[in-house]
Amino acid sequence: MKLCDVCGRELGFIKFRYVSGNICKSCYETASRNFTETIRELELGEINRRCSLHSECLKGAEDFELSKRIGNYMLIDEVHKQFCVLSGSDASKTYCLPNFYSLDDVKYCKVSSVPEHGIVTAMGVEVFLHSQAQTQQITLFSSPIRRRSYAFRRTSAFFEAIVSYFESNGVVCTRV
Repeated sequence: MKLCDVCGRELGFIKFRYVSGNICKSCYETASRNFTETIRELELGEINRRCSLHSECLKGAEDFELSKRIGNYMLIDEVHKQFCVLSGSDASKTYCLPNFYSLDDVKYCKVSSVPEHGIVTAMGVEVFLHSQAQTQQITLFSSPIRRRSYAFRRTSAFFEAIVSYFESNGVVCTRV
């Protein structure tokens, strides 16, 4: 019987092919980013990298208790004073894993909204952390939206909810 090239489990009738071998359904789910991409053209090294990134992400989620959600942008754990920035794949057009942070790790936030003649071209929150030199970007949208549209009003409500969450927890949010 064949074994999964990533985790070593026995492959039954259901197996998924990549460039030079086969993997099990569980590893395929992780490597294909929850069945949203094919892996047929990927090498084993890339599949292993995706699986290890996923397992690192799950370690951060072990003690996370979801108590509040702000759209598809943030998950909040009010018990442990943590938050999770979701992938933001809609805005940035790339897939990335969610990131978990402690509220104590946040230095301050920079809030930006770029209006131009009845249109808003971009809206986001940049979170500056004590533990990382790199900032965490929460992009709500990056293409122009009319200020009078339903999409803008809805996104603006999420924007204000994110800002008020940080401000209510003592984080200084400066508007740019």
